[in-house]
Amino acid sequence: MIRSGPKTRSRLRRCYPANAHEANATASFTYSCGGNSTCNFDASGSTGATSWNWTFGDGVAGSGMTVTHTYQNAGSYTVTLTVGDGTATDATSQTLSCSVKGKKLRCS
Repeated sequence: MIRSGPKTRSRLRRCYPANAHEANATASFTYSCGGNSTCNFDASGSTGATSWNWTFGDGVAGSGMTVTHTYQNAGSYTVTLTVGDGTATDATSQTLSCSVKGKKLRCS
């Protein structure tokens, strides 16, 4: 409490450790599509992560260190991986393209 004349006011102070908002996890991933529209995503290159969440750029999301996703339409898709360590998060994105070749949808 801080007293100032006849009025009394209080002030709340919050203390945080120096690294409270620094992510110990670092997001990193690779992907391969094998010449078709099904792509495999691998976040095993991420460090310090205890959770892995994905958005595939087409309205679908997934979770896990390794995931598989099948695209339905031609287009450019931004894939985002967000990793967490229980305290903070880190994210990284890559863009892949899907196009029709012959009669098949192929992504790369």
